[in-house]
Amino acid sequence: MRSIVLYYIAFVCFPEVWRTATAAIIKGDDYDDDHFELDPLPYTFDALEPYISEKTLRIHHGKHHAKYVNTLNSLIKGNPEFDSISDLVQLMVESRESNKAVFNNAAQAWNHAFYWSCMTPESDDPPGSLERILEESFGSFDEFKNQFADAGNSAFGSGWAWLVYDAAEEDFFVMHTIGADNPHAMNRTWFPMLTMDVWEHAYYLDYQNRRPSYTSTFLENLVNWEFVNEKLQDIVRDGPANLDETENDSAEGDEIEDENESNAEL
Repeated sequence: MRSIVLYYIAFVCFPEVWRTATAAIIKGDDYDDDHFELDPLPYTFDALEPYISEKTLRIHHGKHHAKYVNTLNSLIKGNPEFDSISDLVQLMVESRESNKAVFNNAAQAWNHAFYWSCMTPESDDPPGSLERILEESFGSFDEFKNQFADAGNSAFGSGWAWLVYDAAEEDFFVMHTIGADNPHAMNRTWFPMLTMDVWEHAYYLDYQNRRPSYTSTFLENLVNWEFVNEKLQDIVRDGPANLDETENDSAEGDEIEDENESNAEL
């Protein structure tokens, strides 16, 4: 496992690739006044049917995700601590301990953008090299799926399930976060590779209280394994670079409360 993971160590040595890997990353082309914009989905609203309905995607993206972005903009406008930060990851990391309202909305804006790219209407098996890495980390691909589903199903209330690369341990692991929290904001050596939204607004119209049905459907029919694999290949292709001071300063935080202090949940 170590020899394979070392090959991908550049994943944590090139943070800019991680920051821009999401097709729907929040900052728009006409970026102005340090404000963030809601980018369109990387597919049509009906593309994920029958697994996720058009109605769910329209509400989730156009109401919930948009609310996080708009609330974030209102919170940072004129705020001397944050209004000069143009990178969403940096904003998320720097606000986690100092301003929960800014953090919750910055993290939810990034988490959702990442989530959209983690799904595709053309989901298939993971590429062989990626599947082998997951097998070495978890014992088998099925065991990875079991652990990922358990992470999503066991998140109490609202949260996220994650596949994470741990640069310090040179290995992959699965976890869940509660509320808006994000692995990289918790520990700078943890890098998300895949996420699943388990806030109720992500699935309730289609699955009601049957979250396990949603998590199973996500893993079997929606995961964009090419997106996960392309991130790794981008790192390998671009090679290592020195981590900046922010990325090197690793500090694991406590779980945030499952209360958004700034109207993040509609």
